[in-house]
Amino acid sequence: MHPLQLYSLATPNGVKVTILLEELLALGKVEAEYDAWLIDISEGDQFGSGFTEINPNSKIPALLDQSTSPPTRIFESGAILVYLAERFNAFLPTESASRAECMSWLF
Repeated sequence: MHPLQLYSLATPNGVKVTILLEELLALGKVEAEYDAWLIDISEGDQFGSGFTEINPNSKIPALLDQSTSPPTRIFESGAILVYLAERFNAFLPTESASRAECMSWLF
């Protein structure tokens, strides 16, 4: 089991997180290895007690980073993307105008 646990479905917002994780792996960020767990929203999986502990809003995607103590839960696709970009120091500009432009496209 990897430290990053992704709970999602192949929806547009869920796919965004998967793409970023795969891009981080392509950059050689081996710490970005993850396990993907299917949350079938057509079956109501998002309302199960296990999932709501990670995302009390009962929406996908959600990410649990078990490399921190205590584990960090992140939900909402934009928040997950910013968290991963900052954690791995990739894809997120630091210069303010470029960062603002990036955030505008992200959100």
